[in-house]
Amino acid sequence: MYKSVFFSDQVLANIGRNCETIKGCAKLRDDYVSRAEYWMNLSYDELWNLVFDPKLERSWMVQSGGTCPACKDKVIMYDWKIDAKNKPWKLQCPKCGEFFPKNDFKAFYESGLTKTGKFSYGMADHRLLYNAESGDPNDKFGVDAGYGYIDGVENWRFIPTYLVYGQWKQLILDGIVALSNAYVYTQEKEYARRALILLDRLADFWPQYDYNNQGWMYERFNLSVGYISYGVDGAFEACSLATAY
Repeated sequence: MYKSVFFSDQVLANIGRNCETIKGCAKLRDDYVSRAEYWMNLSYDELWNLVFDPKLERSWMVQSGGTCPACKDKVIMYDWKIDAKNKPWKLQCPKCGEFFPKNDFKAFYESGLTKTGKFSYGMADHRLLYNAESGDPNDKFGVDAGYGYIDGVENWRFIPTYLVYGQWKQLILDGIVALSNAYVYTQEKEYARRALILLDRLADFWPQYDYNNQGWMYERFNLSVGYISYGVDGAFEACSLATAY
């Protein structure tokens, strides 16, 4: 029978007891339960589908020293706003409030999925690559097919950046950590089951994630080692995944 490396039966029993007798511990439990609520409201298929194919490039920033393509104001490094729970697959300019990319990337991505959930650019419906806000199929302003929105020589890597800070950090990694912590503090198996769905799906792709060959840093490729994200963050993220498991 499998046993936890970090949380033995005695440790779990102590945590449960402390939550009943110590106010601070009970508050921690309630906080963890609250943080896990978003993922508890998703179906098992929705949880499974949060994990994306390693074929999609990632980027540590939209542009290291760039502007917004709408308002032309300066938006550098990590200034773009990302709220994956409420505005999935979008980044917001902190100056003018415009959202990018303008196309429905989620629909484009899902149109290219095989029966096993792997992504194929060849299968994807390229007719979806237009500015959905204008509705004009010939309007390509702000359109990102996964490589960034390219206007002349400039490239705004919206989707590659979203994948790191939105889909990965906010939805997948935070979900695994939130659900596993909620399980530790409540020992309710549904939290563990949902954390394992995410971990199991992530394990399908994990050997293929290679930031050095799939990720951008300061507009350069092959610059940093790592998995889904780059080296330093990747090390801490792997530790979080191991602890959750």
